[in-house]
Amino acid sequence: MTIEKIRDSFRSREAYAVYASCMFQPTYEKFLAKADILLADGNVHIFACRNGSITGLLAVEVTEKSAVIRGIAVLETHRRHGIGSSLIRHAMDELALAGITAETDDDAVGFYEHFGFTVTVCEEIYNDVPCRRYFCEYSC
Repeated sequence: MTIEKIRDSFRSREAYAVYASCMFQPTYEKFLAKADILLADGNVHIFACRNGSITGLLAVEVTEKSAVIRGIAVLETHRRHGIGSSLIRHAMDELALAGITAETDDDAVGFYEHFGFTVTVCEEIYNDVPCRRYFCEYSC
């Protein structure tokens, strides 16, 4: 397993196959639009975990010594093997971050709790429907 920064290959179908799991109603066209926004921001760093092919992706936006997770995804067949945690630790080390935050939903909040993030519940309205979101914060 290797973790590396990627930019040129992020718009690939291989990356989409992984990243789609962290998108709402994903399509390749929506992914390309999201990828273009992320890649246009010089403060965004994208990391890939490879085990032959891409098994996990992390996009973080860095501000000073902290970062916001803009997307994290691991292939379903490779989950619960430490890939997501390894991506976060690698980004924190390589970018010398003092902290990192994320916003998530019910599906992923357990991952952040297990990693050691402090989790705060946030109620939101999405498409006129109340939904529960979570603000997650981790400090070194």
